[in-house]
Amino acid sequence: MFFKPDLAGDAVRAGEAEADLMRRLDARDLRCVVSRRVEKPPLFVLKEHYAEHLGKHFYDWLLAYVAAGPIKLFVIEGDGAVQKCRELAGNTDGRKDRAEGVDSFRAKWGVDGSINAIHASADVEAAERELRIWKSLLGG
Repeated sequence: MFFKPDLAGDAVRAGEAEADLMRRLDARDLRCVVSRRVEKPPLFVLKEHYAEHLGKHFYDWLLAYVAAGPIKLFVIEGDGAVQKCRELAGNTDGRKDRAEGVDSFRAKWGVDGSINAIHASADVEAAERELRIWKSLLGG
């Protein structure tokens, strides 16, 4: 998981959101084992991370947005961690969760479908791939 610049760039808001994230993880019997702030994520890492979106209309905007940083990286562990993290993150567009009364992380902290506060891996395979991509910035 990682906080996107809309959240990580505001120290007060990021601190409140991180405390909220940790509560949500704890409630699901998950634990954060690594937490790292990255002031300016390297473009080559972001291109690899978002390779599946290459050619989509939002790709260049997404790269520029996240590359502007800062971001906050988290490695989460526990039974069913990937699925539980997807569930706690909520709909890509937090406005949909807000409209339906869903208490997701994106409903609380996100703005819309693009500025949505947090990234969560799509599945276990994606999580393993993303860990490899971000490994040098995670301290491992």
